[in-house]
Amino acid sequence: MIDPNSLQHMSAPSPVWRVGRRPNPWDWAPWRYASADTGTFPGRWDSPAPHTYRTTYAATEPQGALLEVLARFRPDASLVAAMTEIVVDEADRALYSTQQAGIVPTEWFAARLLTRASLAGSYLDIAHSETIAGFWGEFAHSAIAEYGLADFDGSALQNANVRPLTQAISARVYRMTNDDDVPSFDGIRFLSRFGADQELWTVFEQPDDTSTSKLLSEIQTMAISEGDHAVAQAMQTLGLTPDED
Repeated sequence: MIDPNSLQHMSAPSPVWRVGRRPNPWDWAPWRYASADTGTFPGRWDSPAPHTYRTTYAATEPQGALLEVLARFRPDASLVAAMTEIVVDEADRALYSTQQAGIVPTEWFAARLLTRASLAGSYLDIAHSETIAGFWGEFAHSAIAEYGLADFDGSALQNANVRPLTQAISARVYRMTNDDDVPSFDGIRFLSRFGADQELWTVFEQPDDTSTSKLLSEIQTMAISEGDHAVAQAMQTLGLTPDED
């Protein structure tokens, strides 16, 4: 039995940042966008059970928020390696040109906003040694036997290929309550896969929430474009370029 009081609690800094869809970038993702097969969303800390709770993700810095959403445009590493071995005939290149990988279309920026807000609540520091130790007894077996990991440790929590494991942890954290049946945690604090210098936050949807989390306040939004300094920096980090057409 995991004692929530033995785990590491944290407060979010102010402000936190997010890149989300217009016009309301902090809204919970509509359930219609969940997987038709599972009724769930694919995020690392999303619920593994269909139509239970949703999450929203935020970052301590704008750079962290941008890296998370722009990373999807990076070309597949194995495909890039394979393409370097292919010799393309120049005539074929002229007749059958393809979209270069790593291009971010202009319309992607037009559909999104960069937003900041104050975020209240208590968050589980999932990367803290006390947290990992506290969860080890419950999740080490599945990490090793089901997902082929060497152990349940910090690297397991960063592994993008074991989403069922991190989602199961999310559900466990979501269910934790104190003696008054109040949730012990409002979400999870974790580190980005794109660099441990980037701090990220998962916020759990609660039954009394409306279209956004009640923990958010002082929300401000701003347009983003490929010409913004923070965007250009994130794209450079990920090896991306804007669409110039």
